[in-house]
Amino acid sequence: MDNSVDRPALWARLHSVFHMTLYEASNQRYLCRLIRQVRDRSQLYINLYVRLPDLSRQAHLEHVAIVDAVERHDADLAQSLIEGHIKSSAAALYAHLRPHSDQTAFQE
Repeated sequence: MDNSVDRPALWARLHSVFHMTLYEASNQRYLCRLIRQVRDRSQLYINLYVRLPDLSRQAHLEHVAIVDAVERHDADLAQSLIEGHIKSSAAALYAHLRPHSDQTAFQE
């Protein structure tokens, strides 16, 4: 996936496939459906995220670590890494958006 970091549309598609492949391996259909709904509603933010090269590169490194844990059958580590990845991705996106939040369309 590292070559796709510079191609946001491809990266976004691969990113979605990567995450859903991990979640679907749990065989928790209801949970996967819920995650898919949340991802669908978050697509605007995901599209922004993948267009920020530094964030995409960091996400790629986190994905590599997650795959390594999965390949070693270390479910606890994989779970911890996935949770950390989701939290760090949200925090990074929030930090990127925060400076722009003071510029509202409702200023008098």
